[in-house]
Amino acid sequence: MFQFGWFCFFFLILVGLNANTADAVECALDRIACELVCEDGTRNDTTIGTRDWKRCWPGSPSHIAEAERIRRETSLVWVFKRRNSHTIHLQLYSQKRRGWVWPAPQRVWILSNDEIFERSINCKKNEKICYGAWIKNRSSYYWGCGYDCKQGCKDCCYTCGSGRTNTYNLNP
Repeated sequence: MFQFGWFCFFFLILVGLNANTADAVECALDRIACELVCEDGTRNDTTIGTRDWKRCWPGSPSHIAEAERIRRETSLVWVFKRRNSHTIHLQLYSQKRRGWVWPAPQRVWILSNDEIFERSINCKKNEKICYGAWIKNRSSYYWGCGYDCKQGCKDCCYTCGSGRTNTYNLNP
């Protein structure tokens, strides 16, 4: 991006700065700036070519608001409370993307005390995510959809972007 910025600067000098050329170059640079700064997917396509490139510049109020909107739509906060003496293993499972598991396919979150366990995950907008929990070394005793999400469940799924789950009490 730095090298491209220098190219634009020298382009202005080479073209000259008469009124018509400067106006055309400014308009082109507005379009380039918006596309470069916002190419990460957070750009507001309506700003491209409107000569209002500062609206999509990082740190601008609209860029921050857009990033916050995207963060809310692509995250979900899960809340659990363990209320028994057993160590509980926990995973979250995407119902849309096969094999997509939080924290990872071969990892689990471990709940081993009575504190509230809270995790925010990144997910795809409107993706259905279900939780599965089970007593360590006893996957036949489970909550939600259980180990590897092989059990049916009622009220154990949320939609990505819905904010925060209710607190799930994992009682014996």
